[in-house]
Amino acid sequence: MNSLHDKSTIQNEIIIYYSKWKTALLTLTLVFMLGLIVKFLGFSFVGVVILSLGAYYSYWQLREFLNAIMEVPQIIINKTGIQTISTPFYKWTEIQNEKVIAVGSLGSSRASVYYLTYEHPKGIEHLRIGTYNTSKEQLSKLLIHFRLHEKINN
Repeated sequence: MNSLHDKSTIQNEIIIYYSKWKTALLTLTLVFMLGLIVKFLGFSFVGVVILSLGAYYSYWQLREFLNAIMEVPQIIINKTGIQTISTPFYKWTEIQNEKVIAVGSLGSSRASVYYLTYEHPKGIEHLRIGTYNTSKEQLSKLLIHFRLHEKINN
């Protein structure tokens, strides 16, 4: 993704993917941690419970990793509208209240989970912003940029 500090460098369409290196790092860390659990806790009751939770999380992390490798677009945003992995394309005139929000513990940005949310004709999109190739700040700037572009041209 190109630099978002200068509005003149923003392309007409931005496609956001999972970051390959972030996702790979998280996946490898998870596998390493699961290995440590088996080594030190074995298959005791506590070990099996923790291993089961880790296996569940591993499934979702592996899906992210495969999407990153296959370069499946997670968010497509342009001057006419927005589309995510879980919603079809909607024009800017069809959506409202688009923003990046934090959900989590108060007073600690590290414990927060960030979501892209917007209202569309069939409901509300609530997409978790995880290991994407953009930051929550850059995504917020993109939303503002493309919304302003739509308002100026209409």
